[in-house]
Amino acid sequence: MTTAPTLGGSMTPQVIIQSAHGCRITDIDNNDYIDLSMGFGSNIIGHSPAVVQNAIIDQAHKGWNFGLTSDSQLKLADLIRQAGPANERILFCASGSEATAIAMRAARAYTNKDVVGVFGGAYHGVHDAALITADPEHPSKKAHVGLGIPDALDSTVEPLSYGSAEALQRIRDLKGQLAAVIVEPVQSSFPVVESEIWLKELETTCRECGVVIMLDEVMTGFRLAFGGGQSKFGLSPDMVTYGKAMAGGLPAGAVAGRAEIMKVFERSNHGSSVFAGSAFAGNPLSVAASLATLSYLHENRESFYGSLEESSADLTDPLNAYWSSSNTPLHIIRNGSMLRMMLQHRATSNRNDASSNLGPIDDAFFVHLLGRGVALHASRSIYLSAAHTREDINIIVDAMIGATEDCASDGLFRNL
Repeated sequence: MTTAPTLGGSMTPQVIIQSAHGCRITDIDNNDYIDLSMGFGSNIIGHSPAVVQNAIIDQAHKGWNFGLTSDSQLKLADLIRQAGPANERILFCASGSEATAIAMRAARAYTNKDVVGVFGGAYHGVHDAALITADPEHPSKKAHVGLGIPDALDSTVEPLSYGSAEALQRIRDLKGQLAAVIVEPVQSSFPVVESEIWLKELETTCRECGVVIMLDEVMTGFRLAFGGGQSKFGLSPDMVTYGKAMAGGLPAGAVAGRAEIMKVFERSNHGSSVFAGSAFAGNPLSVAASLATLSYLHENRESFYGSLEESSADLTDPLNAYWSSSNTPLHIIRNGSMLRMMLQHRATSNRNDASSNLGPIDDAFFVHLLGRGVALHASRSIYLSAAHTREDINIIVDAMIGATEDCASDGLFRNL
């Protein structure tokens, strides 16, 4: 572990990585760790898998930024079409954040309305509209995630309560203003097993109100299943955004949608269309990595996702049982292979009963876990990959139990 300055100048423990392979990362001091972040979920097959690495190397010999459409983009678009009924047409971009920003713009153009409904606790990227949400203490008021977001944009975003009947009624009340509602089928901030009934009700409500229903599958796409939340919950949205696992670790994104809506990107005789230009959209290296990743996932989908979910359960179940039996206020919640460590005494489906802020436990647990050869990101989100073996899972479980005992010895759970 190397001590490095943060952007603010203070000194904090950081792990500076020099290489990664499989499910392991190596820092600049040549310490090896089992990785629980896996590129924030993007490395679903593993770090540097041969199938993706070979595709990147092969493309590098041909060139890596054409600025024009390549034949590989057409093959990749065909694979993405197979991921869901809404994916009639595809537009490539450079990241998941770009995808959600462009999709919101397209929905506004299609409906000629300005407001987008965004659910509290959601993550839709780093653009301004995605960082306006409900105030946690005053849900009726809007809050900004960080500084530098103009108050003038507040009128273009309507915060909604995830999973609630109130949100459905709010959509009905504002149908004349709402261009779209964007929703994660499983919220990455709280990945519990939600009932699919509400998601289907949301879809129906939006359709009845003339509001574009937009499924943000940047996190869930190609991870929950090859068809992501669309197939897992039997949904049929109007638009879908992709990123993360799509490109096996390289930056990439895509907007998919019904042909009628996606026509807003076409240039009319008067030259008017939705602008979606990007120098790195459909970058040949990212497309090659995406094509290799999605081809692998599609070909192995019958066994791949069941095995990944089994590994996730093998990690989660014994830890939750241990924490429960030892009365330790920790718990891992999960949906499929999306996991998050929370500070709570019991499993819960109520977001108000759990916190991802572990306070003074946070840094101590992180350091103790590093000392036992396991790296957990500060977000405490956990994404396993096909590279994590049963032996790796056992090592992680033992390391987390050991880190828990270390924190208990330090007295960190005493007043919780």
